[in-house]
Amino acid sequence: MNKRSKTFRGKENTNGKSQIRTEPQIPSIEASVKLAMLADIKTTVSQLYTDVDTRPQLVADLLVSAGANKLLSKMVDEAKATKVIQYVAEATTYKGLSEKATVVKEMAAPYIEKAGNADVCSAAFVLFRPPCICP
Repeated sequence: MNKRSKTFRGKENTNGKSQIRTEPQIPSIEASVKLAMLADIKTTVSQLYTDVDTRPQLVADLLVSAGANKLLSKMVDEAKATKVIQYVAEATTYKGLSEKATVVKEMAAPYIEKAGNADVCSAAFVLFRPPCICP
């Protein structure tokens, strides 16, 4: 018996063989729930792609519904977890990403400047060079 349709024997035809007819089954509730979920996913993806103004809030809501705040709360306190989620959500637009990149560049500037210093680079090379094995 096929999973999708019921098979049953009907009247015998003239050559003595019985005819097999199939009758389609009504879709299960699982299938209709899956279709509804797919429609929701399609709508959400469409909103993420087209609506730049509401994208950060939508991303933040999706992260919270996925449990990102609970996971982050295990590593840092609740307030910082909320700030991290908001930070990531704001970086989902071009404007937000360029603003975040500027902030990161400003924070990293002193470290990059030190890395460009010849004395620091030579000291780091001495400290972190692999041991030389000579024959």
